[in-house]
Amino acid sequence: MQNSKYYKCYKSYNYYKPFFFFVVFLFGFSFFYLPEANAATLSLQPSTGTFQVGSTFEVSVYIDTQKETINAIEAYLHFPADKLQLV
Repeated sequence: MQNSKYYKCYKSYNYYKPFFFFVVFLFGFSFFYLPEANAATLSLQPSTGTFQVGSTFEVSVYIDTQKETINAIEAYLHFPADKLQLV
């Protein structure tokens, strides 16, 4: 004779088994249909130039959002610290 507690647990597992497989299937399948994220383009003007040591110059930062509305940006600007100083 089977243990009744074990049998009830096994019976409830078999009852919910199709539901669990369905949820796992939906969760896994949803990753293939995530909307594509279009990244904006940041550019610096002037992009190149010749400047005197110790001189100050301005650089404008432009963002092209491709006609999409944005509410924030995050960017990392890497440059050699021995050749350029941010003031």
